[in-house]
Amino acid sequence: HPPPPLQSRLPGPTKQPAPLPKPVQSLLKELGLDLPEGIPVRFGDRCFLAPPELPTLRGLKVLRPGLELVELRRELAVPAHALALWAGEAAACCDLSAEDPACAAYLNGQTLPFEGKGWTLVRVDGLSLGWGKASNAILKNHYPKGLRTL
Repeated sequence: HPPPPLQSRLPGPTKQPAPLPKPVQSLLKELGLDLPEGIPVRFGDRCFLAPPELPTLRGLKVLRPGLELVELRRELAVPAHALALWAGEAAACCDLSAEDPACAAYLNGQTLPFEGKGWTLVRVDGLSLGWGKASNAILKNHYPKGLRTL
């Protein structure tokens, strides 16, 4: 069964937005991210943070109503690539240099050696590239497949 919708449209001026689902709140806490003010919106299995001044979207077809935060897979929240690009910093980071062979390996979709646990922001020369998930001294690559190099 798909999870119940958080909200299918942005609230009107008299409605309060529903809070982010608990798996999303837990993930954001794990990542150490403080979100700016905004309206949580759920479209299907994805959660977004819409700007507070955005008008109602009723009757409109919208690709992304704001910053994509996560994809929900059952009770598991997976951080979105857009969130990595926005974040810049996270509780756990893997910092690489552009000349480092590990940078090319990450961009190719390969795993990296990394001591840590949980979701990790991969950065190159201080710029966010994407997410990896660290476990057993390996950083599993979550860089989007469509962006990977050959």
